[in-house]
Amino acid sequence: VSILIDREEHPDVDSHYMAILDAMNGISGWPANVILTPELVPLFGYTYLSPEPQSGAPGLLDVARYLVESRKSGASKLAADIETIKAQLPGIIAGPSLGTAAAGFDPRIAAATAWWRRIDPREGGFLGQGKFPRPTALRLLLHEGVRRGDEAMVGHITLTLDTMAAGAFRDQLGGLFHRYTVDGSWQIPHFEIMLVDNLQLARLYIEAYQATGHLRQRRVAEAILDELIARFQLPGGGFAAALDADSDGGEGLYYAWTADEIRAILGPKASAFIAAYLDDKVGRDDGRGYLRVLGGAATREDAETRFKDERQALRAHRSARPVPHRDNKAITAWNALAASTFALASRVLGQSDYRRVARATLEFVLSGPQSTALPRYRLNGAAIGAGFLEDYAFTLSALIDLYETDFHITHLDNARALATAMVQQFQSAPGKPFDMRSKRTDSPLPSVEILREDTHPSGNAIALESLLRLGLYSAAAEHERTAESVFAELGRFQADEPTAAPALARAWGFRVAVAREVVISGRSQAPDTLALLAELRRRLMPGTVVGLVPPNASVLDQRWPLLAARAMEDGHATAYVCRKRICLLPVTNSAALAQQLGENADPP
Repeated sequence: VSILIDREEHPDVDSHYMAILDAMNGISGWPANVILTPELVPLFGYTYLSPEPQSGAPGLLDVARYLVESRKSGASKLAADIETIKAQLPGIIAGPSLGTAAAGFDPRIAAATAWWRRIDPREGGFLGQGKFPRPTALRLLLHEGVRRGDEAMVGHITLTLDTMAAGAFRDQLGGLFHRYTVDGSWQIPHFEIMLVDNLQLARLYIEAYQATGHLRQRRVAEAILDELIARFQLPGGGFAAALDADSDGGEGLYYAWTADEIRAILGPKASAFIAAYLDDKVGRDDGRGYLRVLGGAATREDAETRFKDERQALRAHRSARPVPHRDNKAITAWNALAASTFALASRVLGQSDYRRVARATLEFVLSGPQSTALPRYRLNGAAIGAGFLEDYAFTLSALIDLYETDFHITHLDNARALATAMVQQFQSAPGKPFDMRSKRTDSPLPSVEILREDTHPSGNAIALESLLRLGLYSAAAEHERTAESVFAELGRFQADEPTAAPALARAWGFRVAVAREVVISGRSQAPDTLALLAELRRRLMPGTVVGLVPPNASVLDQRWPLLAARAMEDGHATAYVCRKRICLLPVTNSAALAQQLGENADPP
């Protein structure tokens, strides 16, 4: 019986068999082939195998025939092998060791130090044969660089973002990024385009813009978000999951060009564009090439603005080509991440259109009959499958992000209800990390706690970060206690495997002992309030929550004490910078607020 599994639809099945593949072969990847007994015991597993033998590797049909013959000729030996494999499975799929770390251990420092040892100082990113963007690791380094005032660390992020944006790794006509490159300099991509990757990169470019003020980072972020709206937004709401690498004619053909094609479209402007962009020496052997910005940093800056019209003309021509297939699954976790990312963009970039997209996407995510019972994804209007931990965690994070965007308190009320449901459904015992799959979901496979991160943050990382953020606003301490007890159990894992979970390490910065709260008391649309908010939003502030208290707020808010009424000095909007709800003297102008934010920064 052949069974095809969609790894985004069934991430629990995927993680289970990826762990088994890794144990069997020392490598894992997709597509994967696993041959199982009816009891789901794996007899054989490997990454891609063609049906027939190829390049010295056996064909999948040969492997199947061998196993059938083994069952006929050596049933007793095969039965013994099955029992041996069954005995080994619990150890293979077990999570990392849990327990406390040494006193004073800070996972942010440990993780950033370990990742810093892996940087590629020439091409940006991290060393290795291929180039994967690893946005969770880059974001950790950016936050740590800002927190510590480490210019070299922030500089490496700038180098990485600039080289990624200039390479064929990025679609130079549209602005989205591909999955990874097979070379070490961002030039030969695997052409699949993923929603989750581009949302993380958009956030990274926005935060780099906050940290450096470089307008080129802002432009890249805006191009990503605008292209996601154009190519990924679905008619019924939400965002599609991915664009395939292939179109008619093979992988990457949609993005490839010949010099003659460009000359026919651009006419006399073609020569300068070809000299600046067309690389026909790397990646293909059919005379076509991919677009990347050729030359150094000065050329990159110039090309961004100088060839805008030429890029638009080529893009219009390309739209007539057969387009890569779009996977229209609207995955809950990824759409919640979209709401968070567009909310951040609206705050930092001042784009009201992005705020509308953020609100609409969050409404789409929560559009079921129960806002605390989330599906895994939606397709053609139908909700399909039960949500996993990451679906709940990213939605919880989006609710808090929307609160910090429009300051509607209902977002926090909804977040508290969802947090309670998440803990009830996904935590098997107090102090334990959250399971990937809900207790309410039946499955023949054991549920596991996913802590190690691959292409995006784990559900545990976002769940713990969100519980800590919610706890900073809340009167009830249960969310904070839940997160703190889990973090205590994760100390040994974070010390033993410092590169395994960079988003989890970054979440540690929202613990009440080190986090910061900034509250503005004022009228939401008044110029003096907006000026203080602008001072906050122009800077990257790791481990900080932000609130707005209107003049008519309750003196004693039983739900959200951080947002209880606060005095407006002489009737002016007033900012309070606090730790553990102990605040510095209130200030009423941007310069004084900037000074306090610098003085009250989290010590490295």
